[in-house]
Amino acid sequence: MFFAACEGYFDKVDEQQMMFRRLAEITHKSMGGKADSRELWPLWGDKQKTVDTIVWGSKDEADDLRKRIEKAHGIKLS
Repeated sequence: MFFAACEGYFDKVDEQQMMFRRLAEITHKSMGGKADSRELWPLWGDKQKTVDTIVWGSKDEADDLRKRIEKAHGIKLS
């Protein structure tokens, strides 16, 4: 599977699946259907990815940290 991935096999399969899904959606909508392509033909890559964000400190703490970094390294951050 590693060598197939390196040669782009899985990219080709994903591209074909997207093409077939689009064709199915066009056919479905031409017959009066209202479903979205993701509802009609879900693919593995369609899953919503959650991104963890880290929120820390206040603006004053961030300014203090910036000043300490500038002082420690003798630089001016913009």
